Amino acid sequence: TVGIFVLAVVLVIFQYLVGELLKSKQRAEELRRKATTDELTGLANRERFSIVVGETIADAYKSGERFSILLVDLDHFKEINDTLGHHYGDVVLRDLGPRFAELVGPRGVVARLGGDEFALLPSERTDDESQLEQMVAEVLACVQRPVAVDDLSLEVGASVGISRFPADGDDVHALLRRADVAMYAAKEEHSDY
Repeated sequence: TVGIFVLAVVLVIFQYLVGELLKSKQRAEELRRKATTDELTGLANRERFSIVVGETIADAYKSGERFSILLVDLDHFKEINDTLGHHYGDVVLRDLGPRFAELVGPRGVVARLGGDEFALLPSERTDDESQLEQMVAEVLACVQRPVAVDDLSLEVGASVGISRFPADGDDVHALLRRADVAMYAAKEEHSDY
């Protein structure tokens, strides 16, 4: 009977430890997800986007593939936050996420980098200027579709900066920096991209 009691105690302890291990694994996965996900939109964040672009660069070195990233900064977004409140701005940001995700396709990645700035890595891996112009037109059309919030129809525009691998940089930071510079140039020149 002592042996059965000891065996029962060992089984209870084992079950407890297995349960705690599973909970710990789930907590670690949840922390990892939170560390790479934008809390407001559920999109990838800057960290996750950088990881994916880094992996894409590594693959491109092997395959010779070229690709581009697009940085999208919303125009007139500040006015929505300032006049209507952040709730309205948040709805606009959350609404744009799925639109961008559909646009970039299944191999693509959309990230919210912060504020009203998004980064897109399209499924269509290209650095061809005419294809990029078409992509920008689709991004702008996507952004310009009104967002309905509490009986209001809100509209924003966007400025887009593009960087191409390897022409504009051979690492994540260079590509993001050059796309950022291009986006601000587009904003200053009042051009789409």
